[in-house]
Amino acid sequence: MYTNVSPYYSQTYGYKLIYDNKINPLSTLNISAITVVTGLNGFPSFLAPGFCKNNVTEYTYGYSSLPGQFTGQNVYYYTYSYNDNNLPKECVFVNVGGNTLTKYYYIE
Repeated sequence: MYTNVSPYYSQTYGYKLIYDNKINPLSTLNISAITVVTGLNGFPSFLAPGFCKNNVTEYTYGYSSLPGQFTGQNVYYYTYSYNDNNLPKECVFVNVGGNTLTKYYYIE
């Protein structure tokens, strides 16, 4: 969980990510990306696609007023379908603006 403590508010803002147990194919690529993140809005769009070895299934943005307490404000879901090698074929990203479909193609 990432936290950003503000000197002006008693709340700490952050995010929570939940992953599946399948391989994120982008994490196996020999590439790197660097992005400076100045806030939490649009956080998933700032991450390098292969930042984790597993696939993100849920992203929650929220805040904490007390230690150990997290209140989610916005929840975004990623639903995958997998091929016979447990690699993603498709991913549907669901948010309040609508659904986005991502298709994965593997070429040898």
